[in-house]
Amino acid sequence: MQNKLIKVYAAYRSGCLGDNILETYFPFFANIIYEEHWDEIDAGQVEKAFEQRYGIKLPLTFIRQVLGVGIQKNALVDNRGQYVAQRDVLKQYRFSQDDFKKRWNKMRSDFGFFCKRRTGDGSLSWSTTPNR
Repeated sequence: MQNKLIKVYAAYRSGCLGDNILETYFPFFANIIYEEHWDEIDAGQVEKAFEQRYGIKLPLTFIRQVLGVGIQKNALVDNRGQYVAQRDVLKQYRFSQDDFKKRWNKMRSDFGFFCKRRTGDGSLSWSTTPNR
């Protein structure tokens, strides 16, 4: 799990996942909700499914914040603590797992190429890397 968190954090900090981490996670939740055919969703249900699928345990408060992104995008409706999926809108925010794997592998490859170009041996000198 530690390795997966590091990958997500590195991708986020590099700007590959956008500027808003909550919006970054929403497509992952959209995939789960859509593929599981859930009409009514609660945060605990999403927590279990996300951990099972991706091997990362997220705090319930974070999950609720990400589900709030779904409400802002009209993909979910808050019904007294239960979230109701608007499937026709929700499907717009899904992504292809195959596409994600291809992009992830390309990002890793490009980063390796960047490191080799930067130092010549594949290592990265942190002292010359600008802070973000």
